[in-house]
Amino acid sequence: HREAAGLLHTQVEAFRPRYKLRWSVDAMRMLAVPNAGGSSLQSEALSCEVLARLFGSRLVMTEMELDYFSGSKITDYSVTLFEHAVGVSVTRAINWPTFALQPADAYRLLFKKLRAIQISSRNVLNMRWRKQVLHVWVRTYRDAQTLEEQYAAIPPEVRGNSVVLITLANGIDWIW
Repeated sequence: HREAAGLLHTQVEAFRPRYKLRWSVDAMRMLAVPNAGGSSLQSEALSCEVLARLFGSRLVMTEMELDYFSGSKITDYSVTLFEHAVGVSVTRAINWPTFALQPADAYRLLFKKLRAIQISSRNVLNMRWRKQVLHVWVRTYRDAQTLEEQYAAIPPEVRGNSVVLITLANGIDWIW
């Protein structure tokens, strides 16, 4: 539904090392082209892979292919999902150096990322989507619970119509 917001949980288990993964064409494309920097390339490509395998999404544009008004927040990639254009923002919920995600940290992360989604959705020039997915990678089930609890405290106007997808990454230390 175009106006609905919500939260989903998934889990990914590593059954083989990264160099033996059979990446989809879309994920390989993401790995082959430049992104906006930082250490997020692996987590974004794996996000693309998970959305494709779980929901049948197809990559439309990568982070650097999307254009925005100057100074805008940006979205990591766009896909077609259930025949609709959708923006996807990816983040990793981790608290350095202890790794334990505290409630205040979870709230701050969700608030910041959901606000950024609203800004990027308003300012994107060469795509039109009415919904975004905030894909959040977590290391533990407890971190996923903490995010879910804090999501409930986020004001509805900040949640907007975004869907938060929390994915527990077991044995996938290379995305951090």
